[in-house]
Amino acid sequence: MSVSLAPYDHRRDAPHPSRHDEQPRLALLIGCVDNPHARRQLALTLDHPSSSSSVVWWLDCGNGAASGQLYFGNAARAEGLRGAFDPETRLCRALPAPSVQAPELLEAPTASLPVAQDQDCAEAQIVGDQEPFVNRTIAALGLAMVARLCQRRLTWRATFFDLELGTLYYTPADPHDIARLVGMRTESMLRRHRIDARASA
Repeated sequence: MSVSLAPYDHRRDAPHPSRHDEQPRLALLIGCVDNPHARRQLALTLDHPSSSSSVVWWLDCGNGAASGQLYFGNAARAEGLRGAFDPETRLCRALPAPSVQAPELLEAPTASLPVAQDQDCAEAQIVGDQEPFVNRTIAALGLAMVARLCQRRLTWRATFFDLELGTLYYTPADPHDIARLVGMRTESMLRRHRIDARASA
């Protein structure tokens, strides 16, 4: 495992291997950015013309002064969700990308942000523009999602919290809900298994 702190470039860091690469260079993309331009760069990683769903899973983490949200997915287009849910194994191979679940992530805000553009999260806390523990909260929730993903126990696609209201809730990875979100039939979300002719004879 390696970690890079270099500015992200989807052309350079895209997951699709070259002819000389045996494995993709990227499998999990975690975004902690606060502007639509940066999120568009992340979204372009998943939007590849040769495939409808990506091998990369994108976890997008974002927060305001006292609240935040996390979105998780890998399919930039609805076509990539066909057969994503296996009713027999109860496993899911694709979820709508964060940019599909919340298209507003890629759009410029209609109102000016209270935090200066050149101000990082630590500075925002010092001057009182952010709650002291909002960043730790979103980091802990993101880590929990990644841990459950690695354990094959993750059952939700989005998380929302509000420290002022004291609320925390999840959006489950449900084929019926996702079908409504992307405008598809629920049946198309379910993987169909081939019937063994010998067993039915």
